[in-house]
Amino acid sequence: MSGLSVRGLEWSAPEEKEGSFPGIPSEVVSIALNRGIEDLGEFFKPTLKGSMPDPLVLKDMDKAIERGKQAVLKNERVCIFGDYDVDGATSTSILKRFLETMGCEVSFYIPQRLTEGYGPNVPAIEKIAEDEIDLIIFADCGTVAFEPLARAAALGMDVVTLDHHLSDDKHPEGILVNPNRNDETGDYGYLCTAGIAFLYVVGLQRALREDGFFEDRTEYDMHHLLGLACFGTVADVVPLVGFNRAMVKIGLRHMARNPGLMALAECNEVEPESFNERTCGFVFGPCINAGGRIDDTWLGTLLLTCDDLTECAERANALYEINKERKAKQQLMEAGAFEQAEAHSDDNVIVCYNEDWHPGVVGIVASRITEAYDRPSIVIGEGGKGSARSIEGFDVGRPIKKAAADGILIKGGGHEMAAGVTIDPEKLEAFRDAMNAAAGHVDRPPLVADIDVPCGGISRRLVESLNLLAPFGANNSEPRAMISGGMLISTKVLKEKHVKGRISGEAGDIDIIMFNAKGTPMGDAILAAKGSIVDVYGRVEINEYMGNVSIQVKPEDVRPQKQPELAF
Repeated sequence: MSGLSVRGLEWSAPEEKEGSFPGIPSEVVSIALNRGIEDLGEFFKPTLKGSMPDPLVLKDMDKAIERGKQAVLKNERVCIFGDYDVDGATSTSILKRFLETMGCEVSFYIPQRLTEGYGPNVPAIEKIAEDEIDLIIFADCGTVAFEPLARAAALGMDVVTLDHHLSDDKHPEGILVNPNRNDETGDYGYLCTAGIAFLYVVGLQRALREDGFFEDRTEYDMHHLLGLACFGTVADVVPLVGFNRAMVKIGLRHMARNPGLMALAECNEVEPESFNERTCGFVFGPCINAGGRIDDTWLGTLLLTCDDLTECAERANALYEINKERKAKQQLMEAGAFEQAEAHSDDNVIVCYNEDWHPGVVGIVASRITEAYDRPSIVIGEGGKGSARSIEGFDVGRPIKKAAADGILIKGGGHEMAAGVTIDPEKLEAFRDAMNAAAGHVDRPPLVADIDVPCGGISRRLVESLNLLAPFGANNSEPRAMISGGMLISTKVLKEKHVKGRISGEAGDIDIIMFNAKGTPMGDAILAAKGSIVDVYGRVEINEYMGNVSIQVKPEDVRPQKQPELAF
């Protein structure tokens, strides 16, 4: 199939690659091979033993472990300074749980997002020093926080940083373990800090074992921490390859060992048996992040480090209610943002602004606009603070950094797919013009399909077997199908916002559903194509509703072919 679609993109059909693996259908093996998977065994049956690197492969991990060992042997006071997102909360919790069990006196500190901002700051460091801390460990932050870390050292604290953010040529005070530091030569840049923290405690326990520490005490069961490492890895959207894939696939089975996550599951009515990567990314993750976005940043870590079931229930319920508040704020913000987006729908980059919008929610709203309009968007709220989200083919961080250098922004930075800005609202139009000029021409890659079938040609057995490719996430997305030659025989709008339809072909019918799509280019295109022959690109899934089971597709692109010919 060729030609442009509603999104103006080419579609790429999969190659037919043959291969086999015990217990895996050939169609699924073919998808894995098309995705460049070379070791089918490690992909379909990953093991920690086969994929976990020796912690010492990370530069200066030996120094960090030695300093941690001394802290344990001397029962020192340790403070963990973490970030307010899920990766920060899980890595902080991994470190606190292990070091506390080993006999250290452990506290933690999470900066308040709205008043302190991201990462270490000097006032916080000075406050921590008042507790006579011997060792401070920065988790998921600190790589470029030169002044605060220097202040920590000046106040007599030894400094260890476990982080995965890009470094400068200059390194901060103390010991830095970061697979993305500029002089690192290893291949583990895909790790988030939760994975690094897990490797750290594994290495530290080994060092303590070699020192005879466990001759009269029990070693820590690392499976209790594996679920936290899994959660942080999924929520931080790092590539699910290598050790990450094994950590997530195996760690999902151990998440129920954490009382805080079990309490969060009960609030959200999720059964432990059904824990999967979507539970991490779309149920637990938003609850933990909600505390960091609009309320108390400490709540997530307090929950994940808690073993008292009553306290866990109270903290989980608090986060659940905060997340409900976040959803309400998001809904109100989206209404205004989409109204502005429609007014600027011809722009290359959609920029929306309202001083009343909560800065902790602007990133989520930007993601929704980018998804709906298929172009980069920047949503700016209170205090001129905003977040940008992009599309494949356009590095949104580059023009934002240039706008900051040119004085259009107060500050701005980020990477290809996401960035942050702070702007004086009086310069909003200049910023809009600069971004539109930067995105004048974007080379969009084609949409790559894993399955190419005629309408109705997907069996329930095939859809169910696609889960053998899980866990899904970055670098291993849910399979996409190209479904060709179906007549769009019906369309309707549900609850005034969702678009539903049915396409019919010689091999059978299949339902399509797009949530929150009414009024978006894709949703309107589907409604307008009723009675036409269409090709659909999207995710296929099993839909169970009121005892009925059917296959449905969630379209990500549609390509109208032609009107049907009438027979007389």
